[in-house]
Amino acid sequence: MNISENLKRKILQQLDSVTPIVGKNSDSLFNKIFSTERKFPYLIDDIFKLLIDAVFGVNNIKNLVYLDLGAGYGINLLSGLLYGFNCYGIEPSPNSFEGRYAIALELMKENGIGKPEKRLFNCYGENMDKIPDDFADVIYSYQVLEHVQNIDDVLKEVRRVLKPNGIAYFTMPNYNSFYEGRYEIFWIPFILSKSKNLSKLYLKFLNRVPTLIDELNFTTMRLIRRKAVKIFGSEKVYIIPWGVRYLGTFNKYIYTAGLINFYSELKAKGNTETATYMEKFFPFLWKINKNRLFKIRSLLSKLVLFMFEPFITDFRLIIISKGVKKMSKIKNPSSNHPNRGIANFLVYEYADYFLTKFIPYYKGVLVDLGCGEAPYKEFFLQFVDKYIGVDWSSSLHNIKADVISNLNEKINLPDDFADTIVSLSVLEHLCEPQVFLNEAFRILKREGIFILAVPFQWWVHEAPYDYFRYTPYGLQYMLNKSGFKILEFYPVGGFFTMWLMKINYFVERTLKHKLAKLGLGNKLDEILVHFYNLTQKIAPILDKLDDNWILDAQGYWVVCKKTLEVNSK
Repeated sequence: MNISENLKRKILQQLDSVTPIVGKNSDSLFNKIFSTERKFPYLIDDIFKLLIDAVFGVNNIKNLVYLDLGAGYGINLLSGLLYGFNCYGIEPSPNSFEGRYAIALELMKENGIGKPEKRLFNCYGENMDKIPDDFADVIYSYQVLEHVQNIDDVLKEVRRVLKPNGIAYFTMPNYNSFYEGRYEIFWIPFILSKSKNLSKLYLKFLNRVPTLIDELNFTTMRLIRRKAVKIFGSEKVYIIPWGVRYLGTFNKYIYTAGLINFYSELKAKGNTETATYMEKFFPFLWKINKNRLFKIRSLLSKLVLFMFEPFITDFRLIIISKGVKKMSKIKNPSSNHPNRGIANFLVYEYADYFLTKFIPYYKGVLVDLGCGEAPYKEFFLQFVDKYIGVDWSSSLHNIKADVISNLNEKINLPDDFADTIVSLSVLEHLCEPQVFLNEAFRILKREGIFILAVPFQWWVHEAPYDYFRYTPYGLQYMLNKSGFKILEFYPVGGFFTMWLMKINYFVERTLKHKLAKLGLGNKLDEILVHFYNLTQKIAPILDKLDDNWILDAQGYWVVCKKTLEVNSK
């Protein structure tokens, strides 16, 4: 990160105004703010990195949209951009020529960032009017919430701007601790945090300038949890320690208690994927989870955090929306699918997994393009206001469509009609797939979600209406050509799932009939039940030998968005 002497002088002039308050000279403040240790949080914060990897996958980290709430001089924002992350930020300023906002723009220009004003928005956290709904995958801020005018309004805006599967990550001081970080002084917990007037008297007693107190929110773990739960719901909110002081080697035990409490909360709230991922970072969690005394240890961790709260100087507020926004009463969405059978249930278990995984995306009017017999209608109706199935009259299925329309031509629905579109195992049956994708884009509302499932290595089925197979690169090209932005992309199984499913289908459609002619039908059915169960149970286990499922997948599931310009890199 380069800083010219001219820009450094401007920063030092700004810092001169706060030196009498915090009791440090401007050079010291500059060195602290622009320390070489300050980088984009994914690179230095272990919990932040863990959450991003667990929720979005390691391979997707640079495809996400990150929003720095209170970017200040733009250090984290610039660091992220230089490392190739898709970052944006907000920082309020009376105009584009004053304050930290202007410095941040100049700093980005000096480091080769073109059009930095498109990366950093001049607005307050309480009113991010320049940012559309469902904009960011990740919203983060470090030591900012204690400075905002209204915490409730900021959290409401975060809820609006955050994508349905997103993460919000905040750090802030605990004013019920023995330490105050702005003045770097000993603090009296549970007393000074109740009264700003009393806090000012205390600072005057220490010969410190109390001006900053009027600008601060006395954030505490209980206060912030209560506010966050009110806006996001208790199932999404987590509080864990960030900084611990004054207890020497015992500090690490308080931090460990925070991790155990976070881990147990994740499991209790059904966020098992993130909890399982935590076990990879912190193997001791896996060990205690297998121990019969896990519940007792979880209770003890809560007790430790309660008793030693005054030593927790800073804490994290974490909002995890993915997988917990809505719950399905239907455990297996594909259980009534007409094509599900003993030879292929694994494919439909994957479908159940992804349909459940994408629950936070379902909203408003959902259009099912190529609905067939509408096997998922009841599942979707748990989450949306209206379900509309669309299919053509020549379908080989006993269609239950609300709208009859040829999917290779203009679909009989108006522009900007649907909030969500799903199309599951349909694209391969269309002779004009690009027309279909263009139509899906037209029908979808701006910022709407399109969920697509296609086979890759799969046998010819529903002949003669089986035209294409799609690679990840072909899908990306076609979706981008239609205007979609890909948010999430997942393979269905790996090498072994693909081949064992091929074997199952070969046995089912070919070998089984030949052996039946020899009078072995009844005995063969009993054997095949066990054979099919075995292949589909071991396939996911064997797939773990392969790190790159996408090359040999049975198919793919894709989540796309009809984007605004501001969402593009």
